[in-house]
Amino acid sequence: MRADRVEGKDRTITDFPQPDTANRDVAKHVPCVNNVVTNCKGNGIASTRSSSTLAAPQPTIFNNTVVAPIGGTGILVGSQVNSCSVRDNILAGESLSAGSCTQSKNLVGTVDSQRFENAASKDFRLSELSPAVNAGSSQCAQDDHIGLPRPQQSGCDIGAFEFGGVAAVPLPPTGLAVN
Repeated sequence: MRADRVEGKDRTITDFPQPDTANRDVAKHVPCVNNVVTNCKGNGIASTRSSSTLAAPQPTIFNNTVVAPIGGTGILVGSQVNSCSVRDNILAGESLSAGSCTQSKNLVGTVDSQRFENAASKDFRLSELSPAVNAGSSQCAQDDHIGLPRPQQSGCDIGAFEFGGVAAVPLPPTGLAVN
């Protein structure tokens, strides 16, 4: 699952994708990368499958931005999921529960502490003041959620967006007249 934007109370990213019995290894090593998940009911990103007939997933969950899931966990990986990695994710307003997964460089905190460009308008790109800028691991995705190559500066950024090196400049107002 790559570069999706998931928003809404009944949406979440779960066991990406669902394998069938004929091809049970499909989901075992599927990365979940560069996704933006916001205002979802329950968990933002979850991998919890436990079944004797289906292979348990071994996910790699990295460079995602999860903002304030409603009543759940930002990223949840069940204890039966093994050989997994959770790294370089932003969890704004929620928590991380990754069981026995290898975890590194996940940024967990309030929405305000992430220093997004404009979280109130659902613009979750990083501002130049974000603690996620240049703070990621050296193994980041090749590009970000919108296709910007990684890294842009001295290191990879945490989350779905790579800071472009310049602050976003608001567009000038239109429709003004001088009398």
